[in-house]
Amino acid sequence: MKYLLVHSTERRRSEGSPLDTNICVYFLNQHPNVVARMNQAADEDLGVSIVTIGELQFGAYNSQKVEHNLNRINTFRQMVQTTYLTLEITEEYAKIKANLRKAGYAVDDFDILIGATAIVNNLTLITNNTKHFENIFGLSLANWSAA
Repeated sequence: MKYLLVHSTERRRSEGSPLDTNICVYFLNQHPNVVARMNQAADEDLGVSIVTIGELQFGAYNSQKVEHNLNRINTFRQMVQTTYLTLEITEEYAKIKANLRKAGYAVDDFDILIGATAIVNNLTLITNNTKHFENIFGLSLANWSAA
């Protein structure tokens, strides 16, 4: 399996590109466009929310190859920075969720937490599921899976 090597630290990120869960899965499955974009971004600090790690782990435990997929996730984690939840992120999550509910939009809680993490850190979220995030005000999105 080919992997991109990126700086690895366990600290709160303030720059770079946070990756949504679907982009991580595309990378782990060697989607050509995503692998190419991640290789282009090799000098950037690529990262994920701890929420994304949980979603990836769920996918592994829900698969036929649990240990294999957990090993892949652990290898991937060493290549990216992990952003942990803070009170600032959870407060942003609460504001976003309340505003979406008042406007009649249903968005998955994990997507809101991932979006809140990007907003608080003033980052562009890399995702293939732009529709999941389009109603989150102030969130900048990019799709690396498109040609």
